[in-house]
Amino acid sequence: MNPLFLRLDNAPPCQRWREGRDSYRLDPREPINTNRYEIAAIEGKGSDTICRAFISEHHYLRTMPAARFRLGLYRGGALVGVAVYAVPGGDRIARASFPFLDRMEVVTLGRLVLLDDVEYRGESWFVRECHRRIYREGIKGVISFSDPIPRCTEAGVLVTPGHVGTVYQSLNALYTGKSKAMTKRLFRDDASEVACRSASKIRAKARGETDPKKIRSWRSAVAEYVRHGAQPPEVDGGPELQAWLDEATALTTVEFWHSGNARYVFGLDKRVRRHAVRHHDLEIKNNGANSHQYPKDVEPVVDCSALGAA
Repeated sequence: MNPLFLRLDNAPPCQRWREGRDSYRLDPREPINTNRYEIAAIEGKGSDTICRAFISEHHYLRTMPAARFRLGLYRGGALVGVAVYAVPGGDRIARASFPFLDRMEVVTLGRLVLLDDVEYRGESWFVRECHRRIYREGIKGVISFSDPIPRCTEAGVLVTPGHVGTVYQSLNALYTGKSKAMTKRLFRDDASEVACRSASKIRAKARGETDPKKIRSWRSAVAEYVRHGAQPPEVDGGPELQAWLDEATALTTVEFWHSGNARYVFGLDKRVRRHAVRHHDLEIKNNGANSHQYPKDVEPVVDCSALGAA
């Protein structure tokens, strides 16, 4: 049963994770006891390794973004949650949400994952406290995206549940609509997203381009397709490599239309929030919510078994 229908007194469900599987905290009568928890920056040598291992084990995306800030939620000395704030994926994203801020004052909440035994409202408390800490480090604006489209593997296993950003809504984030809709590709076996730059690196190598930025790590891009079932290429470049990519793409991936992610922005002080409200032409209601209707339901499941390669 969809957990959205299991709410108690209309309380929003709180999503949790363990070993890549989602679950929900549903009972607001069992709120988090914050005295049992500590929040600490994960810094220094090995910090990315710690976060990457936790995310890889528990978060459905399994991958680690390029981090600027890493914060951990601890209970009894054990890591039970991670928030990773990343560099926005290009200056354009930061300018579109916060044109009045320097790009170094803006981050994205790239990963947020709490284990399933963290009590109700744990994530909203954790995010609120994380925002206070990064604000002291000079961050004025945060952008968060939620992907509302669930995905199933070719074998019918649901690996990406889809979410509408309930935690951001509970914190009165400004909902500014959807990101750009586009065609995307998924690997058939695990429904993970194919990075656009993976294919572009291989194509650049096939064309014989010499710009190291365009062909950097092309072998790791090839290895990604091989991990998902393609045969290793017998050549290192030229038209044959392009032909291999075309064959590997048809064999291991499917194509689908993504309608865009829900986009939320946080102004971390009153001035920035006021500027953001004006920039996005929003009207703030008495309860703090913005005039754009928050999305409430995920979209239909994308099933790799039902999609073609073309």
